[in-house]
Amino acid sequence: TFHGTSPQQIQNNKTYLIAGGLGDLGLLTANWLVEKGAKYLILIGRSKPLEYAQKQIDKLEQQNITVKVIQADIADYNSIEHIFTSNNFINSSPTPSALPPLAGVIHSAGVLDDGMLINMDSDRMKTVMNPKVFGAWNLHQLTKDIQLDFFILFSSAASLLGSPGQTNHVVANIFLDTLAQYRQAQNLPALSLNWGAWSNIGAAAKRQVDRDMNLKGIGAISPQQGLEILEKLITSDNPQVGIIPIDWSRFIDAGYNLPLVEDFKQTKQNTNSTIANSTINFITEIENLKPEQRLKYLITFLQKEVGKVLGLSANKLPNVSHGFFDIGMDSLMAIELKSKLETSLQTTIPSTAIFEHSNIEQLANYIYSDILNLEQSETETKEIEEAELSPEEIENAIAQELADLESLL
Repeated sequence: TFHGTSPQQIQNNKTYLIAGGLGDLGLLTANWLVEKGAKYLILIGRSKPLEYAQKQIDKLEQQNITVKVIQADIADYNSIEHIFTSNNFINSSPTPSALPPLAGVIHSAGVLDDGMLINMDSDRMKTVMNPKVFGAWNLHQLTKDIQLDFFILFSSAASLLGSPGQTNHVVANIFLDTLAQYRQAQNLPALSLNWGAWSNIGAAAKRQVDRDMNLKGIGAISPQQGLEILEKLITSDNPQVGIIPIDWSRFIDAGYNLPLVEDFKQTKQNTNSTIANSTINFITEIENLKPEQRLKYLITFLQKEVGKVLGLSANKLPNVSHGFFDIGMDSLMAIELKSKLETSLQTTIPSTAIFEHSNIEQLANYIYSDILNLEQSETETKEIEEAELSPEEIENAIAQELADLESLL
């Protein structure tokens, strides 16, 4: 079993390479390595450093830290091989190196391109998978014969919990987890860290997912917490560790039934029965209402569910006639709403339903008649027909009603 070096023993006469080193997490990690004693860094990024990144690099160099910034695509084997040979990290090149031997690799590179599976073509899959899959594999191939102290892969909690609309992201990070297992089986250092969302930095922060995760009982990792955890885990013998601030009770109550949470369910034995009972009660309550009250009850229920997805306060319900995407919902929220409704109704809802029935009123009518198979009362039917009339038709209908009244006088 591999036993890595402790952070206190990070050596000032060795080199440490960070793929994705010009991004937020990469730069944060670079500063951490320097704090722990590193003097030589290689930061790899696809693009030139942005202004804020260059300022951080300049500060490191002012501390007499050697920082070699390399613009390269880690998914391109030849480009990465050139970095290793030109620095004499592998024996295939006699070129003298300006840097000491390589001692540690951290793979923090990654991009996001979210979307529904039906819209996920090969190009969008490659965009996300290339830096993770091919990039990590290239680093593995080029370091497998080097005596490293650590080889760390920044994976994601998405590969443990799943993430609607992020199929490419999930698959890419599962590869990182598997690669760590494979390397350890080869008696090579490896650790895949399934990070949850970081606050203030990283792709998740820029996409403002903190609020959405919090609704599911998942918190965010502060930069300070993340570095403290990294320091504790860098010597771990485990090939894979999940770092997710999570309220398991809220997460399970939200209806996420995953193999990962089975053990946590044992501490809350009535979770499934509670969900089942609430489902039965919901459907029973609708059926027990008077026919003219059922649709209104369902509409109110949908208002509350949509409000939860949008993160609205309980006393602020969305307008039933406003389009979902007009009130702030995106495609990932639509998938989440679909999942919540399927849990509540104990049935499958077509993936296109929320897009085809694009506001609460329309969706309620669809669920009422097509999913619950309930018949609308004459009053409800008349209200719906009137709601679907054009302004001219409504005006003509009112005129006809007045004419009928005059004929009775």
